[in-house]
Amino acid sequence: TTRLVGSEMCKETVTFPFNSSKIELSQEVSIFNIAEFLKANPEIRVRLTGYADKRGSEQANRIVSERRANAVTEVFVNKYGIAKDRITTEFKGTSTKFENDDWNRAVVVELIK
Repeated sequence: TTRLVGSEMCKETVTFPFNSSKIELSQEVSIFNIAEFLKANPEIRVRLTGYADKRGSEQANRIVSERRANAVTEVFVNKYGIAKDRITTEFKGTSTKFENDDWNRAVVVELIK
């Protein structure tokens, strides 16, 4: 369940297979839970930050990280009716978030006020 912890928002992660921006069925539960939270809390916005692992060129990884963030945006907007103006996207390419490179094939979903 998505929740607020103190003054900080929790983060969720949607992971992807190598070189893919297709959201797997196992990852949709995180998006569903966040969408339900957003529906119940219209003052909350969401920031989606796409990442890629270190394999491939920086340009290719920037493109795949952008596609991943856009794929999650599309699910929020088209499937769950979240207004697009409540969603901010960022694309980090190979600017890794996690030490484990496999984990960097992801979109980090951060709730913001």
